[in-house]
Amino acid sequence: MLLERLVIEGFLSYKNKQEVDLSKVSTCLVLGRLNDDPDLSNGAGKSSLFEVIPVNFFGKGSGRADLLDNYINDSMSKMYSEVIFKIDGQRFKTERTKARSAGTVFEIFHDTTNSDLDKATWKKTDKTIEEILGLSAKTYSSTIYLNERESLQIISGTSSERKEILRELLNIDIYEKASKVCNKNFDDYDRRTLVNLDLIKDKQKQLEQEDEEKQRLVTIEADLKMFKRTLKSQEQSLKESNETKKQIEISIETQKVIKDQIARQKKDFIELDKSKSKTENSLEDLTEELEQQKQKYSCYKKQLEAQVKEIPDLQTSILKIEDKIKKLDDVDKKLKDISKKLKTKREEKSKLQVDLNVTVTEAKPINQFLSRLEDFEAVCPVTELQCPVLKDDYKEDLKKEKNNELAKNAEKVTSLKEQVEKKSKEITEFDEKEEELQEQSETRQIENENLSKLKLKLQSIEDSQQKFVEKEKDFEEYQKNTEKQIIELKNEIKKTDKVIKEQKTKIEELETKIDIALISKLHAASEVIKDTESTISRTRNNLETKNQELGQVKSLLEKFEKMKFEIQHLSKNNEENTNKKRTYQTLSTVFGKDGIQKSIMKESIPLLEKYTAEFLKIFNDDSEKINVKFDLDPKRQDGELKKGGGLEILVLEEGKEPKDLQMYSGGETVRIVFSIVLSLAKLLSLRAGKKHETLIIDEKIAKLDVRGIAQFGEVINEISKIYKQVFVITHIETLKDMINGNEIIVNKTEEEGSLVTVS
Repeated sequence: MLLERLVIEGFLSYKNKQEVDLSKVSTCLVLGRLNDDPDLSNGAGKSSLFEVIPVNFFGKGSGRADLLDNYINDSMSKMYSEVIFKIDGQRFKTERTKARSAGTVFEIFHDTTNSDLDKATWKKTDKTIEEILGLSAKTYSSTIYLNERESLQIISGTSSERKEILRELLNIDIYEKASKVCNKNFDDYDRRTLVNLDLIKDKQKQLEQEDEEKQRLVTIEADLKMFKRTLKSQEQSLKESNETKKQIEISIETQKVIKDQIARQKKDFIELDKSKSKTENSLEDLTEELEQQKQKYSCYKKQLEAQVKEIPDLQTSILKIEDKIKKLDDVDKKLKDISKKLKTKREEKSKLQVDLNVTVTEAKPINQFLSRLEDFEAVCPVTELQCPVLKDDYKEDLKKEKNNELAKNAEKVTSLKEQVEKKSKEITEFDEKEEELQEQSETRQIENENLSKLKLKLQSIEDSQQKFVEKEKDFEEYQKNTEKQIIELKNEIKKTDKVIKEQKTKIEELETKIDIALISKLHAASEVIKDTESTISRTRNNLETKNQELGQVKSLLEKFEKMKFEIQHLSKNNEENTNKKRTYQTLSTVFGKDGIQKSIMKESIPLLEKYTAEFLKIFNDDSEKINVKFDLDPKRQDGELKKGGGLEILVLEEGKEPKDLQMYSGGETVRIVFSIVLSLAKLLSLRAGKKHETLIIDEKIAKLDVRGIAQFGEVINEISKIYKQVFVITHIETLKDMINGNEIIVNKTEEEGSLVTVS
C-alpha cells in the first residue's frame, strides 16, 4: 500500500479541513509544533494525523478510544476523513463521516481509470477494506502503523502474552471458533444419540411383550380350531335332531293311519257276529299277523343282542380313553412351563447377541488405530494423530498393546458366539418339546371327542335295551291277547261281541299310549333342537370374539415388527451420529490450540527468525554477530515444557549466553527491536498476500537514549531502502541531520487546531 492523500476534518486536534498530499513523499520525518515552538511538540497532533487512517479504514483506532464519538473534536459536531492509496497497482479512496450521537457513513471507491490522481474517476465498490488490504485492524497496527501501544506488546510482554499476541496477529482465531463449532456439533450429535437410545430402550421394552403375544396367538388359534370343531359337531347334532323330529312327525302321521285302520277293524269286529266266515278270516289274519310280529320281534331281538355284545368293548374303550385323558391332564401345565423357559432362553440369547455385537464393534476403533500406526511414523496415544515427538520403539509398544487388546476382543467374541450357539440349540430343543406337547394337547381334545361319541353310543344301546324290555312286555302281552283272541275265536265264536269290545278297549288304550309317547318325543326333540341352536349361537359368538382377539394380536405383532424396523433405523442413525461425533471430535482437535493453530505458529517461527536475521544483517553492515531465536512453548533443562508455555525471544550474541530480549541491554537494542517488528510486519504482509510499501513508525517504540538516537537514524536509512514510503513520527529534531527526505510539520494553535505542512 502507498499513501497518496489524506483529508481530515473535526478529528481530535484537527478542527479545520486539512488536505495532505503524500503522493511524492518517500522517507519523511513527522515533527510537531505548539504555536510554532519546536521545543514543544507533545499534543501537536502528529500521531493523530496517521491514527486517522485505521479509524477511517476500520472504524476504530489503536486503543485511544472505544467510541468514535470520542475522536470528534470537542468544538465540532462531526468528523470527516478521506484516505487515497494505491495497492497492487490499483487506486482506492475511502471516506468516513461520523456525526456526534449518530451513525457512521463509510464508503469505498475504486479509480476506474487508474490515471493521474487529479484526473481519477471514482466508482463505488462492493469490496470490503479487509479484502482490499488483506489485513484486519489488529494486523494493520503490526504491519503498517508501528505505534507504541501495539508494536511493543510483542517485545515487552510476558512469554504467555507474546504467544497470545502472535495468535491474534496470525489471525488463527478462526480455527479456535471452528474448534468450538465442532465441539458444539459433537455435543449436538451426542444429545441426538442419547435421545435415540432412549427411544430404542422404550421400544425394546414394549417388544418384551412380543413372545407373550405370540403365545397368546397360538392359544387363540388353538381355541379357534376347537370352537370350529365344536361348532361343526353341534351343527351335525342339530341336523340329526331335525331328522329325528322329522321322523317323529312322520310317525305321528303314520299313527293317524293306524287309527283309521283300528276304526275299520272295529267295524269288522262288529260284523263278526254277522259273518262267521268273516270271523274265521279275521282269525286267520290274526294268526298270520302274530307270525309276522314274531318274526319282527325275533329279528329285532337278534339285532339288539348283537349291539349288547358290543357293550363290554365300548366300556373297555371308554376306560382306556379316560385313562389316556387322565395321563394327558398335565400336558397344559408342562406346555406353560416349557413356554416360560423358552421365553427366558430367547431373552438370554438376545442379551448375548447384543453383547456380541458390542464386542465386535469395539474391535473397529482398535483396527483403525493399528492402521494409523502403520501409516504414521509415530502416533500420539491421546489424540491418535501423527506425532513427530514419540519414537518408533514407543510405536511398537503401542502396537503390541493394541494387538493384545484386539486378541482379548477376539477371544471374547469367540466365547460369546459359542454361548449364542449353545442358547440356539437349547431353544431348538425347547421348541421341539413345545411342539410335541402341543400335539399331545390336541390329541387330548380328539380323545375327548371320541370319548363323548363312545358314551353316546353306549347310552343309545342301553336306551334301546330298556326300550326292548318295554317292547318285550308289549309283545308278550300282544301275543297272549292275540292267542287268547284266536282261542276265543275258535272256541267261542258266540263271544265275538265281547272279544270285539275288549279289543276295541285295548286298541283305544294303545292309541292313547302311542299319541302321548310321540307327542312327548316330539316336544323333547324340539327342546333338544332349541338347546342345540342356543349352544351353536354361543359357540359362534365365542368364535367371533376369538377372531376379534386374533385380529388384535396380529395387529399388535405387526406393530412390533414395525418397532423392530424403527429400532434398526434408530440404530443406523446412531451409527451415523457416532461417526459424525468422531469426525467432529477429530476436527475439534485439529482446529484446536494444539492442532492447526500450533502448526501455523510453528511454521511462522522459522520465517520470523529468518526475516529477523535478514534485517539484523542489513542493520549491522552484513554482520551476523547478533541473531534472535523465537522459542515457542520453551522447555526446561529436564526436557519438560515450562509451566504456562508461551513465546520467548532470545538474543544470541557471539561469545555470550543467550538472553531474553527484555533482559538484554546491549547497544544493539534498537536494531534488534526494529528487526523483530519489521520481520513480524513482513510475515503478516506475506500471509495477507498483499504488497505493503508504506511504513509508519512512532520513534517511541525504540525507547531511545543518546546512543540509540544514532542507531535509530541508521536503521531508518536502511528501512528507506526497503520501503517506498517511511513516515517517522518523532519529537527529536536532531534526526533531521541523520535522515534525508521530506518533512511534515504539524503545528497546533488555539484557534485553528492542528495544521499540516509537507515539504
